[in-house]
Amino acid sequence: MNKFIACTISFISICAQAEKIGVYPLDCGPLARGEYGTVFRVERFPKGQTYFSKGRANELCPRLLSGKLISGYEKRLPENYLFSESEQTVIKEFVIVADGEK
Repeated sequence: MNKFIACTISFISICAQAEKIGVYPLDCGPLARGEYGTVFRVERFPKGQTYFSKGRANELCPRLLSGKLISGYEKRLPENYLFSESEQTVIKEFVIVADGEK
């Protein structure tokens, strides 16, 4: 029973760490890294940050570059063969939650 409680508490703390942010991408393009198909960079908060996102660039880039606020949350890239150590340090994954208004 104690193991179940510890897992539940651990799961809750992980979920609470995701903070929803809004970004206006500066540029966007294709990326061929498994399910990560889009790379984009933002100029505003956080300044100059590069993100990888799951999904096809030809579908995501028009939405990302529409001039509307894109909201979502960032998280670390998974530690696997798709990403180098330097990429895992500098680049983050951005999970899109919703498109907003400009």
